[in-house]
Amino acid sequence: MATIAPELVAGVSGHQVKAYCWLNVTEDDDCLPITMADKGDKTFEVHGDFGTLGEVHCKGTIDPSLNEFLPLRAQHNGQFIVLTGPDIVAIVENTAQVCPLVAAGTGVNVSIWILGREDN
Repeated sequence: MATIAPELVAGVSGHQVKAYCWLNVTEDDDCLPITMADKGDKTFEVHGDFGTLGEVHCKGTIDPSLNEFLPLRAQHNGQFIVLTGPDIVAIVENTAQVCPLVAAGTGVNVSIWILGREDN
């Protein structure tokens, strides 16, 4: 089990946009959250091998001191973000912190991206 720190993606991040990624995340890993409260528009993207029955969730919190991340919803359908294959979705809620979670599966090895854009 590893704790995966997010990496700021150079070349994508700029004045109004920031992109973070967690690389080579497995079902045994924990991802550290990112703080993006100043980015009203957020997009969640996952690529890689979902193995057998792999699921990647997107969670967030308004109050990081609670250490409790709740499921976030996809903008296109209002459902909780639970990806079972490579996909990209817009996040509805604007939380203080966002964190991905590989919640199920065996043989999962994925890269997870979150891009945030400031509201104008």
